[in-house]
Amino acid sequence: MSAFTTFFDSGVNTDGIWNFNVSYMSDSLVIEGENSETVTYAISNILKVALDSLERKEKYLHFPKVHRNDVQGPLKKVLEALRVSSPQNQDYGSYAKKIIEGALEDSESKPDEWINSLSMMSIESDGSIHFGNTSKTKISNLQLFKVEKYEHGKGFGDLKVKADFIFDEKWFSLVIAGFCLTYSAFTQGEIILSIVPEEVLIRSLRDREYKRAVKELTGSNNLLVSFFGERGIFRLPEKINLPPNPIDAYSILLGIALKNEGFVIEGFPYVLARLRFTGQTFTLLEKSDIRIEPFLDFAKKLSKKTLEVLREFLVGTIMLSYYRNDYYASKYGDYSVCYRLVQSLYQTILGSRKPEETVYIMARSLPENSPLRDEWILRDIYEVFFPTIRETC
Repeated sequence: MSAFTTFFDSGVNTDGIWNFNVSYMSDSLVIEGENSETVTYAISNILKVALDSLERKEKYLHFPKVHRNDVQGPLKKVLEALRVSSPQNQDYGSYAKKIIEGALEDSESKPDEWINSLSMMSIESDGSIHFGNTSKTKISNLQLFKVEKYEHGKGFGDLKVKADFIFDEKWFSLVIAGFCLTYSAFTQGEIILSIVPEEVLIRSLRDREYKRAVKELTGSNNLLVSFFGERGIFRLPEKINLPPNPIDAYSILLGIALKNEGFVIEGFPYVLARLRFTGQTFTLLEKSDIRIEPFLDFAKKLSKKTLEVLREFLVGTIMLSYYRNDYYASKYGDYSVCYRLVQSLYQTILGSRKPEETVYIMARSLPENSPLRDEWILRDIYEVFFPTIRETC
């Protein structure tokens, strides 16, 4: 549920500034405003930004087909509660769009009901956590979000439970909004989610200077848009549109993507979740925490030519980890060769391996026609770790 808490942020409308404060603790989120309109604005902001994000992603990202249990269970119930029809396409993106559109209309026509719903949370005798007015509408969690229950237990901050989350249609809509914002890819049978790290969330809510820096970096006055909008910091995995596997290759690739976007970021980790979906079951494969600074620093020191070649090599390594690809194999070798080189470069960037070893592996292991064997590129990569050489040349 931590994704939900990132959505509240003070904003500006045509009449002036909405004044409300947000405080966050390990197990609670408190929103205080001068009147109900301030909270109503926050709810509307969540839904509108999520809808914009979804409509952008629908143009070039693929969404998985919905699980049959979700169609007959929670999705059917939430559509009925919001009084909207089922979508023609039976994928999670199409259902999410219908739900958010219905929720946006419902929140604008019944703002007081939404405020009351969002203030209601309870732990029932069976240990389940209820969000909203569940005496009227009880909606279970999506199969997509039950992987934590089945494999790792459930939690909200420091609060741990072993039972289900139960929602009313309003809370459920906000969970769907969070899914739309964090959804980054469905490729190689894997769903990739880019999650706002809790440390970034907490600092953004408590440190005004930090929040201001994030907004200025992305050119937005809205923190949610700064995270997931057109130039959003955590939108980069969506642009990469690949599974973070192997994570070493993906980490370097993410650093290159950040450099190409012109972002200069300090203290921004990336948290990525990989979920395998077979059409029948969801499995959480990995949840990765990438500290991006060393990979961004590495990318910032390389020439444009080297970055382009290195990016293709890293994409090829990820693709080769799933199946044989003659194009990438002819230029960079099979997966074992590529992964050995990725590991060496990754370790060199982190300072645990000598750069000359990595350059040697490039020169000796890759195919003769590989662009990474180009003498100029090898020198460019080597000099990143010995800037004094570059300065004297």
